[in-house]
Amino acid sequence: MKKNTNNKKSKADLEQELENLKKANEAKDKFISILSHDLRAPFTSILGFSEILINEPLLPNSEKLEYLNYIHEASENQLQLINYLLDWSRLQTGRMKIAPKKLNAQALIYNCVSSLTGNAIRKNIDINVEADEDLFIQADERLLMQVITNLISNAIKFSPSDKEINISAKYFNLDLSEFVVKDEGVGISDINKEKLFKIDKIFTTEGTKGEKGTGLGLSLVKEIIEKHGGNLWFYSEQDRGSEFHFTIPNSRENILLVTNKLDEKKQIELIVKQKFSNYHLQIMDDGYSAYSSLLQNPPSLVITQHNLPLMDAVQLVKLIRKEERGNRLPIIVIVKNLNEEIKSQYKELSVTSFIKKPIDEDLITGEIETYLH
Repeated sequence: MKKNTNNKKSKADLEQELENLKKANEAKDKFISILSHDLRAPFTSILGFSEILINEPLLPNSEKLEYLNYIHEASENQLQLINYLLDWSRLQTGRMKIAPKKLNAQALIYNCVSSLTGNAIRKNIDINVEADEDLFIQADERLLMQVITNLISNAIKFSPSDKEINISAKYFNLDLSEFVVKDEGVGISDINKEKLFKIDKIFTTEGTKGEKGTGLGLSLVKEIIEKHGGNLWFYSEQDRGSEFHFTIPNSRENILLVTNKLDEKKQIELIVKQKFSNYHLQIMDDGYSAYSSLLQNPPSLVITQHNLPLMDAVQLVKLIRKEERGNRLPIIVIVKNLNEEIKSQYKELSVTSFIKKPIDEDLITGEIETYLH
C-alpha cells in the first residue's frame, strides 16, 4: 500500500514538474516573440533613415543631423538591450560567475552618479546621496554598478525637470545593507507594477523627455540582486514618484584563522566570539584554501599555525606578500617550538608576532587587540 502511495506522489510530482516546464517554455516563447519585435522595429527605421542619407546627398544639414541622431540613439539603445539580454542569460544559466569583493558603498554610488551627471543636468535634477563612508559591502563591482546605474537612470528618465532624486545606503541588519533610490517622478500604474520583473512581459515606456528604454533592465537588476543573496522591492504611486529598495550582503570585518587543529579552532573561536564579536572568524584547514579565500575577501588579520598541511605558513605568507599593494596584512603565527631560524624566516616577511603553544588566552587576546584597535 505504501509503495502505491509513493508511486502516486511521484506521478503527481512529475506531472507538476512537466506543467512547470511547459509554462516556462511558453514564457520563453513569448519572451522571444516580444524580443524579436523589439529588435526588428528599430532596425527597420535605422535602415530606412540610412538609405535616405545614402540616396539623397542634397538633404539639408538639419535633416541629416536629425536622422543621424535617431540612428545613433536607436543603435545605442539596441546595443544596451543586447548586453542586458546576454548578461541576463549568462546569470540564468550560471555561465556568468559572480566575483564578490569588499566595496565601499558610498564610493560605488558616487561612481554611478558621476556617469549619469550629464543626464541629470539636462533635466535640472538634483541627486542627493546619503551613505556612511564606513559602510562596506561584499559584491561583484561590475554587476552592482549595473544595478545602481540602472535604477538611477530610470529615476532620471521618469522624473520631470527640476525634481530631486535621493539615494541612500545603510545597514539593514548584521548581514545585509539596504540601498534606496527614490524619485519624485511619474510613478508606476497598478497595471504595470506586475509586469516590472517578468521576462515574458517586457514593456517599456518613454521618459518625461521622450527617453527610450529597453524594458529588460529591471529584470536584470532583480536577477543580479538575487544572485548576490539579496532582495529587491519597490513602492510607487502614480504621479507621486517611486522608490526602489534592495539589500546586498555586508562585508563584515574578517579574521582568518588557518589551522587544522581542532583545539586551536575552538579556543580562538571562543576568544573572537567573546572579545571581538563585531568580527567574523573564517577558518581554513590549509594554506591553499586560506590563500584562495583571502584573495576573494581580504581579512583584517591572519592567525596561522606554523606547521600547515600542503604548504607551511612561511610559504603562505610569501604568497600573501607577493600579492600585496600598500599596507601589509598583520599576521600572527602560532608555533610550538619557536627558535631564531623560524623568527628570521618570518622577520624577512615582516612578521614579528608569535604565540607559543599551548596558547595563552590573555597573550593572544592582547596580540589581536594590537592589530584590530
